[in-house]
Amino acid sequence: MQVVLGVFEVLFGKGDSDHPLWLLAVRTNILCFVVAVIVAVAAVVGLLYGHRLHLSRRDLAWCAGLTTVAALLRFCVEHNLAELGGIGYSRILLGYNGNFATAQLYSLLYAVSARDIEHAIFINRIAATLTIALVYVLCRRLNPASTAFAVCSAAFIALHPLHLLFSGTEALAISTSLLATASYLLLVLALQGDDLPAPARRWMAAGAASGLILLTQVRYENCLFLIPPVFYLQAHRHSPWLRRQWPAAVLFVGFFLAYAAATTASGVSYQHSDGTEASLRAAVGEAFGNPIFAIAPVVVGTLASIVSRRSRVRWPAPLPLVAAVATIALASKNGHHLARTYANQVLLVSMIAGYGVALLWESPVWVGRLCAVATMAWAVALPEVYWTNLRERHLETVEHDFFQRSLGSLPAGIDHVIVPDDEVLYRQSHSQIEAMRKYQMIAAAVGLRGVELIGMTRFLEQREEVDCSRSNCLFFRGVPCMGISHYWFGAEGCAKVMEMAAGDAVRVEDVVAGSVLDCSIYAGEVRRQICDPVRKLQRFGMYRVHSSKAWR
Repeated sequence: MQVVLGVFEVLFGKGDSDHPLWLLAVRTNILCFVVAVIVAVAAVVGLLYGHRLHLSRRDLAWCAGLTTVAALLRFCVEHNLAELGGIGYSRILLGYNGNFATAQLYSLLYAVSARDIEHAIFINRIAATLTIALVYVLCRRLNPASTAFAVCSAAFIALHPLHLLFSGTEALAISTSLLATASYLLLVLALQGDDLPAPARRWMAAGAASGLILLTQVRYENCLFLIPPVFYLQAHRHSPWLRRQWPAAVLFVGFFLAYAAATTASGVSYQHSDGTEASLRAAVGEAFGNPIFAIAPVVVGTLASIVSRRSRVRWPAPLPLVAAVATIALASKNGHHLARTYANQVLLVSMIAGYGVALLWESPVWVGRLCAVATMAWAVALPEVYWTNLRERHLETVEHDFFQRSLGSLPAGIDHVIVPDDEVLYRQSHSQIEAMRKYQMIAAAVGLRGVELIGMTRFLEQREEVDCSRSNCLFFRGVPCMGISHYWFGAEGCAKVMEMAAGDAVRVEDVVAGSVLDCSIYAGEVRRQICDPVRKLQRFGMYRVHSSKAWR
């Protein structure tokens, strides 16, 4: 066992979890999935090399074109940090408790690169782009007779403003989309890939099983992604091939039991302070009232999937939309958090929308084709409508870059840097946003050595433990010091440090920007009400701590 754990640490890094069973299960799960993907790619390449797999030029053109558009849009989106505090840093770069499957998956790449937020976002951009190509191939396999289904579904995801926005962040929604699409494609190839070798199809079935169960560890609400495969397997229940896939079923059940045991042992830490009714109203209001959610194409496609005589998914069609709105109600009443959670469901709602719009496009009635054109035009227009949002650089990103540059050029003799923390938040709510973790991970990415980061609460309450008598301390004035409501816990402490100890500025930067939580998803009048009041001139700074002031 120690040998196995040692190999895993070489492949993934040490990780950060109090639950060793969870960590072991997730890493084994990931390796099963990765091996299956490698086998699948090798099998497809073998068919291409042997000229036994024929791809039409039209399919290649559509797939390449949509993927290129997706890449251009995603690599133009501003690099932004979507999570409050340091949660995104630890979740993506290290991972903790049960919510680290994506972090561990990415760790295979981090092992040969670096653990920093820039690499996490770069990988997210690539993952988001690859998703578009896989969605196209998946839809062509699901319905070979309809090119429009593949084109519309891939286009909806490629152009979806929230999928674009979070492609430039560390948000888990992007890896959810890629992992779900790859798992679905492996399942379809395993059951319908008559042109593939039998051993490869068995590996694909195992990969589908491991990928689908792994989804539930990325985010718990990803259990919703298991519903479409249930319908798909039910439709193919009489397939002789399906009855021989018991190894994949055993694999799925084994990981499920391991995760269930780990979940039970860890207890429940989720707390939702907002009332259910208020949260549901907020969720419905944002989803149907904010165009960045791109709900109009989904509604049109869903209705078409229900009423069309040619539809094969009539009564299940509304399930993804209903589930998405109900799920985001669990997030909070904050619009950004609702959007981030809704982005996790973009794949399912876009595939239903694509299917319905394809039915309209293939309709013999001209009104249907007109509705399809109008719906696609609306989808194409949305990135342009929200281009300002997609290119905006928020305070959290400016803070990250400023702190990183500052640590990279500290004055000689500095061995303590005092940073804002969330100790006050933890004391009052027993919750935290891991502010210290964020600053520590930025310092680690810089390669900082011989300098200790000290939380300002410790500095204020235990001043005798921090020796600043040799002009060897700096104070970093960051986002929690700026009086923004989401960071209410930091302003008072920062003001005390500035008044009591801060001296000359070593480095400052003035910027006009707002918090990502207030400004990322709003436009028009709503933006003027929510974002503009906090989008004002702010100053980041590194200040010397004078001992004569600090100890009086």
